[in-house]
Amino acid sequence: MKTKRDRRAPAKIAEDLARGKTILRSEHYEIVNAAASGDAVALQVEWTGVLGVPIGALGPGDQMTTFSGIFPRFREEQIAEQINCDCFEDFLAPKEPGPGQSEVPAQK
Repeated sequence: MKTKRDRRAPAKIAEDLARGKTILRSEHYEIVNAAASGDAVALQVEWTGVLGVPIGALGPGDQMTTFSGIFPRFREEQIAEQINCDCFEDFLAPKEPGPGQSEVPAQK
């Protein structure tokens, strides 16, 4: 996850994708909405990933979700640039207990 804007060459993108495969067991993208004008596209995307490693308050097997605005611009039928704006569900705070679950672990 990037907290600041960055620019990456294709080799760096490939390296980051390979590293991401060790962090995630699986991932899924759903395009919620899309619009295009000229060489620009705007996508509203919901992404979910099942973690392979702990991140924040989430453990392996937990699901992480983000809602994204993705804005690629095309030149000669290839993506020339892309801006992503991601809004992750809170994965740092402990999860709220679900129905029927206690906030305090049971004592043995």
